[in-house]
Amino acid sequence: MRKIWLLPIIVILVGLACSLLSAEPTATLAAATPTETLEPTSNPYSHLILSMEPANPKVGELVVITADVVELGLPYYYLMVQDEGAADPAELGRATYNNEIAGQEAASQVVHFVQAEGDMHQATFTLLVIAPGTTSIWVNATGEVQASNGAWTWGGGGSEPIVLTVTDR
Repeated sequence: MRKIWLLPIIVILVGLACSLLSAEPTATLAAATPTETLEPTSNPYSHLILSMEPANPKVGELVVITADVVELGLPYYYLMVQDEGAADPAELGRATYNNEIAGQEAASQVVHFVQAEGDMHQATFTLLVIAPGTTSIWVNATGEVQASNGAWTWGGGGSEPIVLTVTDR
């Protein structure tokens, strides 16, 4: 007889469970949205402005290539060369925003890597002219670019090439 008082509680619980299972949901779930693709801002694009001194070097002279970065954060700079007649371009040197430097001396038959400096806004590459000839030089960079939604993502840009024509002494 002592367990008779449990019967009304069990009936109430079963009734509540049935009413909850048959009730229509009152909350609606929002449709899943696809992951947003971060596109770089359309104005201005990340790029580099390249300059060279002297403009007409001779064999044995030093050439200084300066790359000014536009709209790119924490840049990694890559100095590229392609000698006339070469099938593919080659990386001649590299510099980072925190001045980590690397060079490839055998990448060109016209110029050799001497040194580089890099910071958040600019990279400077010094090259030694070793032989007469023509080579195209440009700088690519990767780093942080601002997306259209204001967030930052990884991207990059590059400069227009400079054609370096070297004459003998």
